[in-house]
Amino acid sequence: MSMSDDRMARYSREQLDGYFVPEDLRVLLTAHWEGCNETAELFGITLL
Repeated sequence: MSMSDDRMARYSREQLDGYFVPEDLRVLLTAHWEGCNETAELFGITLL
């Protein structure tokens, strides 16, 4: 399991009560964790 898979699993547990992370949110979270915040900021989205 990669580091991003671990983070995604933790995000699912902590923020979504264990529910599946949708693909569009998965893409935004991965970009955010890699330091590419422009897409989320463009749409006024704050990722926790």
